[in-house]
Amino acid sequence: MNEILNEFSQMWHQNGPLAVVGFVLAVLGVCIFGVGKKIPLIRYMLGDRSMIAQFFWGSIIAVIGFAMIYLFRH
Repeated sequence: MNEILNEFSQMWHQNGPLAVVGFVLAVLGVCIFGVGKKIPLIRYMLGDRSMIAQFFWGSIIAVIGFAMIYLFRH
């Protein structure tokens, strides 16, 4: 656990907080896109139970996260 915290700390200081937020958004978007059906709470938060909405919102959130990582890296 300490190794993971050290990696996040280094990423925070080297890339800045916006890149870390982008990383979290990218992971969340990929999770929604891939396994959103298995996590009903996320699907209820999206307001729809359709797979199309899950793919749409998952890909939008992931793309925003990847863009933030790319744009705010040093």
